[in-house]
Parts: sequence; C-alpha cells; structure tokens
Amino acid sequence: MPLCEYGCEQEAKHQFGNGKWCCSKTTNSCLGKRKRLSKSQKGKHFRPHDEKTKKKISRSRIGISYGPLSEDHKNKIKDSMIGKNTGPRSEEVRNTISESLIGRTLSEDHKNNIGKSHKGKKYNRRIKVKRIENLEHKLCDYGCKLEAQYEFANGKLCCSEAWQKCIVNRKKNGERSLGRKYIRKNKVKKIENFEGKLCDYGCGLKAEYQLINRKLCCNENYKLCTGIHKKMSKTKKGISNGPCSEETKRKISKAHKGRINGPLSEDHKNKIRNSLRYSIKDWIEKYPLLDKVEELRYHPETGEIQGHCKNSNCKNSKEKGGWYTLLSHQLYNRCQALSRPYAFEENNFYCCDKCKDECVLHNLSHDPFLTPKDLPYTSEEYGTFKQEVLRKDNYICHFCGKQKATIVHHTRPQKLEPFFSLDPDYGISVCEECHYFIHRSKEQGGICSNGELANTICT
Repeated sequence: MPLCEYGCEQEAKHQFGNGKWCCSKTTNSCLGKRKRLSKSQKGKHFRPHDEKTKKKISRSRIGISYGPLSEDHKNKIKDSMIGKNTGPRSEEVRNTISESLIGRTLSEDHKNNIGKSHKGKKYNRRIKVKRIENLEHKLCDYGCKLEAQYEFANGKLCCSEAWQKCIVNRKKNGERSLGRKYIRKNKVKKIENFEGKLCDYGCGLKAEYQLINRKLCCNENYKLCTGIHKKMSKTKKGISNGPCSEETKRKISKAHKGRINGPLSEDHKNKIRNSLRYSIKDWIEKYPLLDKVEELRYHPETGEIQGHCKNSNCKNSKEKGGWYTLLSHQLYNRCQALSRPYAFEENNFYCCDKCKDECVLHNLSHDPFLTPKDLPYTSEEYGTFKQEVLRKDNYICHFCGKQKATIVHHTRPQKLEPFFSLDPDYGISVCEECHYFIHRSKEQGGICSNGELANTICT
C-alpha cells in the first residue's frame, strides 16, 4: 500500500480526484497538513467574519456539543440578555404562531424520528401521592388549616389526595375563572372568492371555504362534497364483505318468508315502537317510588304511556282530568330524581315549555315552608376549633385512653347552647367507637342521645 502524500507517513486509504493518496477522507483531517497549517498561522491576525460566513458556520455546528459552559461565559450570556423580553409570549404572538402552523403536516421521516426519540420514556403527569401517618400533626401546606394526610412528590403536605380538592385552592381557581369567556374557534374559514377558484376535491363548483389543510372546498364539511362521493363510490365498486354460508342463507330465507319488501304499514311501525319501549310494570319494578308519586296509564288507541301535567292550570293536569303522552327521557329523568335522597320536585312532567315556566314548583331546590339550617360557624372556624381540641388532648381518646382521637364531641350540645360551640373548654377529643356509644339512647348506656336532642324544641 502507498504512503500518505501529505507528510504524515501513514498508510494511504483514500485517493482523491487529483490522483493523490491520503490516510483520511479529507486533507484537513490529516495530521501532517494540520501541523503545517498551525505553524504557518502563528501570530497572524484575522479579520472578523461577515454575516454570511457566520450563518454558514452556525449551520455547520448544529448538534455539536463543546462541553459545559464556564462561569465567565454564563455571566456574559446573562449580561447580554438584560433588557430583552424573555418572559411568556403575548396573545398576539401566540395567535400569529398558531395561524402560521395551520395546515402544516409532519413528514413520515419526521414522525419516525420523534417516535424513536420517545422510545422507553415514561410520561407520568400525575403527581405521586403517598399517604402518611401524621404523628406530628402537621397542617396542610396550602393554608386550609386542616390536618395533613397525604404527601406529594414535591414534598408538600395536603389534606386531600389532589391539591385541586383543597378548599383554599378551589376558592382561588373559582376567583380566577370569574368573568372568563371560553370561545371555541372555528377551524373553517369562509373566503371571498373573487378569482373564481374551483373546489380542490374535483366537484367543479366554486370554492367558498378554506379548510385546516389549506384546501378550498364548496362546503364546510368536505365529506358533503359531490366529488368525494364519486370517488368513494368508484373505490367501493365490486367490494363485498364475503359470501354467506349455506346455513346463514337458509336462516335468512326462513326469516323473510311472507314479508313484503315495500314500505312498512303504520300498524307495523306502532308494533315495533311499542316492543322497544318499557311498559309501566317495567318502570315500576325498576323504580318503585314512581307508582306512589305519579299516576300513569296507557293510551286507549295507540297504547302509549300517559301522565298528568304538573301545572294545575293546564288542561292536561290531574285537577282538570287531562292526560298527555310522555316521552321516554321524561320518564327516565323523573325516576332518576325520585331515586336521589335529597331531591325535591325535580324533573316533573310538563306537556310544554309554557306550562313549565308558569308552574311555581319548577326549579325548586328545597321545600319553601321549611326554614334553612343556619350553622353558628363556618367550616374554616370549625377546622381551627377541632385542631385546638385534639392538640389539647394529645390526639388520644378522652374515654378509652387507648385509640387515636379523630372526632370532637361537644359537652354542651350545639342545638341547645350554640354560643359555646367553638369554645375549646367545652370540647372533648373522642374516637369513632366512643363517639357512637355516647350518642346512643340512655337505656343502652349513652350519655347524650340523638333522639332526645331531635325531640327538644329550642325557644
């Protein structure tokens, strides 16, 4: 093998177009030529590069890493960035970027490169939550003043599994969202086609809309274009889902015996509708309260389920002896409302919207003849009171002295003496078993029975 002709005295492996042999693919990577260049360029002063050469150098150095930056280099970068806008982008910049990216599609090579780079990576956006035994009785770090029960991966303690469920964070999110309007932008633009451009899908009509992929179409939805209908019909010609077996053919022929392939009669349609609907017995078996609250019957001619309108002034009401046919969603919503424990006059039967608006019982969430329950304190005040009492008793039950206390019992009942409901001197820390025993009847050994408190009338 010949030696390298550039002075490094190594075996030549490559031959250039000028006929010379070299040890490497390029002359600049040869050791002999590199030594000559370094000797010849000692002490020389080079002019600064032009902008074109700077761009060429920056493009050639993309992807090259030169190790970690020094502290002097980092300080120079910080000084150069002073006064520049490095904060979040404004709405105008975001809108311009989003409009410029509309219609762009990634190539297959780009998609494959992204898939290879993401292989083996795990994206767990959820914050890992760990339940703790809060022996030190630390409070929630988000400011709700309740005892912490969970620890997140970021080291913060919280009273619930998710930080969004904390009372303080829920209030903050509610205040931030006040007055916001969430408008969904249409991704189809209507254009004024002065040039008379035709639809890009081959229907031959004038284009009126521009889609996301920057194509022009005669309709808002490209699937409604006649050109696509023709293409779909051509592609599906001669395609079959496979021949039926002999057994299936016999079954189909037996099922179709005596049938007419024309349009169905009205009696046949009514039979099909009635077979698909629930009967009154089915509704009552599933929801037994419906029979006690509402009066139902079948229509004498069609056999449809009928009921009374809740508006007493309507001709279809129970007071005036009227009936009207109920829809399936009306029956379902009424049954769902009756199955709820705290529902009151929800989803009543109304024959029209006018009767619904005129009725007094519509949209009532509670009984108007009952007074609402007014507590003498807020949830935050009760939380501080509970923590103070539990801390006073070292989180140990006052009665058994063994189990951990989680409940505060009022020695002076809230109903009889609400003035002392937040006084820690009249609160005792109790476990769940002892608290249940306290509120039993006196015959079973209880001290403060719930039955006697419910029957007492406060004056």
